[in-house]
Amino acid sequence: MDPSPIKSVSVGVVVDTEKKDGIYRVKNAVFKELSLVMEGADPNARLLSANYSSWWDDPELRKKAPADYFLDPSSRRYPYKTWEGEISCDRLLAAMQLSSLHGHRQIYERAKALYNKHCKKEE
Repeated sequence: MDPSPIKSVSVGVVVDTEKKDGIYRVKNAVFKELSLVMEGADPNARLLSANYSSWWDDPELRKKAPADYFLDPSSRRYPYKTWEGEISCDRLLAAMQLSSLHGHRQIYERAKALYNKHCKKEE
């Protein structure tokens, strides 16, 4: 057919992973099937970059992230967790800077308290 209706692929794979240095890595993958399809099973599925270190910059991932990954969950602003759900000290610092710049005092105070609790090294 021209144009081809094939727009996607579908893959069946069994994956064994391990978490190393805060990143999930594939240890072993056994491919069971590969199909050329007109539409994949998950219409939201797409190829992602190799790392999720800046997931908050991706509008689709930002929508999919749990609400508690944000200091302002109602508007999904000020993300402060990694994709794996761990607190990110870098994101908390960014949240403090941005919330201070925009006059969001409550967000600033929450980010600062979390930073002091989880990130600040004891002197």
